[in-house]
Amino acid sequence: MPTYCDPCPGKRNAHFAIRIYLLLKVSPIINGTAAGICITSVGAITFLFASFIAVSQSDSKRVLAYSTISTLALIVMCAGVGTYNAAWSALLLIIFHAVAKSLLFLCVGVIDHKIESRDIENMDFLIMRMPKVAAMMNIGIAGMFLAPFGMVISKAVTLKALVDIHPILGVALAFGGGATMFFYAKWMGKTLMIKPAIENKEHAISLWEWVTLVGLSFLTLAVCLLFPLISSRLVDPYIYAVYGVSPPLEKTTLILIVMLMAPVTVFLAVHSEGLVVFIFGPAYGPAVVLVRIAIWAGLMLVVDQMLSISMIAAERQKADLAALAVGALVTVAGMYVLISAYGVTGASAGLLLGTSSLLAARVILYRRKVGPVSPPALLWRTVAAGVV
Repeated sequence: MPTYCDPCPGKRNAHFAIRIYLLLKVSPIINGTAAGICITSVGAITFLFASFIAVSQSDSKRVLAYSTISTLALIVMCAGVGTYNAAWSALLLIIFHAVAKSLLFLCVGVIDHKIESRDIENMDFLIMRMPKVAAMMNIGIAGMFLAPFGMVISKAVTLKALVDIHPILGVALAFGGGATMFFYAKWMGKTLMIKPAIENKEHAISLWEWVTLVGLSFLTLAVCLLFPLISSRLVDPYIYAVYGVSPPLEKTTLILIVMLMAPVTVFLAVHSEGLVVFIFGPAYGPAVVLVRIAIWAGLMLVVDQMLSISMIAAERQKADLAALAVGALVTVAGMYVLISAYGVTGASAGLLLGTSSLLAARVILYRRKVGPVSPPALLWRTVAAGVV
């Protein structure tokens, strides 16, 4: 795979993911058997070796290739373990890894074409030479090893599933994950180095390249925001059908995502103007208003999720339906009125209005069912709900 030169990284990842998925289909059968132990051992050894080989590479495509091998080996480990927690985390690893790694492969291809090098050592000051591409590539890198992206949450669940079988598997994941964090952090740091008076080389990138890169960047962010929905709608039904139980860690992982996203959202909202102007240029200054509206809408959704998960299950379902109904109606009505008058800005304002209505409805329902909304009490209830 490190020397495999397919121009369609998404297609290649899909081919490997299908083979791994077929192995996951038989994982309940091999749980606890000699075949399962053998598969887990091979996966652990491959994961460690591929992770440490990736650290020694400077060619970016080789780094991505060995990183892909290590992630697939981790999924094979989960398949060999065969428990429902391992299967749940493995399926989510497939989803998150395919999206983020496709974005990274395409970014490296564009960078190689423009600066005539794919060596990581030659990507210094990339944020100055190709600011938009560098920003999108760092979204992909963050999706591979930083919170609150799904890879980190999935690996946390994987760690518990492996340690429950044997502690040595947890040690293998810790050492391999440490190597992964090392080379991705190094790569991110080199691209974010700043030096004035450097030529911008993004002018020759075609429209279709932009469409693909921007689409995959938004998809990487979307799978992070929609992590609970992906789990509950796509993965949990399969796990329940095969194992007869639903993963009990979903509520805890949701709380972890919410608590990690809140400070990130506040930081982006405060520094959105500087980030937009720096990455896209002064011409995109008016778009700062739209970015801030979207970010504050996301922060309201974070608070809404904290209110939701602090309720008991029976009350939560009714409250979710009521709050979503109010938010959807206000959003549709607001966009209908505002788009005709203000265009894209009106659409963003309608989204913010609908999100505000959703949060207001949730707060009213929370006060009726639980009590006054106190931030310390809300945080305590949220953590307690995850522990219970």
